[in-house]
Order: sequence, then structure tokens, then C-alpha cells
Amino acid sequence: MGNNEKDGASSHYLEKVSRIDRISEYSTRLIRLSLCSVLLYLQVIGTAPMLIAADEQSSGKAKLDQAEESYYNGDPDKSIMLVQQCLNDSLLSKDNRIRANKILARSYLTKEEIDSAKKTVLLILELDPAYQPTLEEESPRFVNLVSE
Repeated sequence: MGNNEKDGASSHYLEKVSRIDRISEYSTRLIRLSLCSVLLYLQVIGTAPMLIAADEQSSGKAKLDQAEESYYNGDPDKSIMLVQQCLNDSLLSKDNRIRANKILARSYLTKEEIDSAKKTVLLILELDPAYQPTLEEESPRFVNLVSE
């Protein structure tokens, strides 16, 4: 084999190696891009439930505000309906569950549904065994019901 043939074969070999290097580099970039896409997707999917939960918490609080307003406006039936909707939400925080049950117990007392009010107070005490309402924050009837 002559020098020209060796140079041609060597040049051809170097071109192939160069192409392989470029393909390898592109493959590496593509793999990195794919990994970044997967990680971004997983991050979005991971935060979606938290965003949904936060939105549901705020809507639960808003509904409890409506329930409390209905109670104070003399509509215990509407108050009970709104509170029960909130209590069906498994994402409702412990504090909001306690608040919901307080509104519910007050509403039952207003309707003279003493047994339902007692059961609701028991739920409050399950959630917060140390709960002891004062006359400054609750009616004497409610305070007596809790202390029974």
C-alpha cells in the first residue's frame, strides 16, 4: 500500500471516528435533555397535589365562613348543610374540622337537636381532648354541653 493509499485510508478512518464522536455527543445531549424533561415532569406532577390541596383548603375555609355566617343570620339548616359538605372533604385540616364541628354543634343547639349536638361535641373532643370553651367565646348552653 502506498503513502497516498495509507493517507486516504487514514483520512477515511478519522472521518468515521469524527462522525462517531459527533453522534456520541448528540446522543449524550439528547439523553441529558430527556432526563431534564423527565425530572421537570416529575416535579410538576409532584407539586400538583399540593396545589390542589391548598386550593381545596381555601375553598373549605370559605365554605365554613359561609356556614358560620348562615348560623349567625339565623339559618341553622343552611349552616348544617354547608358544614356537612366541608366535613365530607378528606383534605380538610384538623383545625377546620374542629371549627366545622363547633358550627355544627351550635346549629344543632339552635334547632333543639340536643342528641346531634352532643354527638358533634364528642367529635370535637376526639379531635382536641383538651378543648374547653369559655363563656367569652361560646354560649352558656354550648359550654354546658361540652362539660357534660
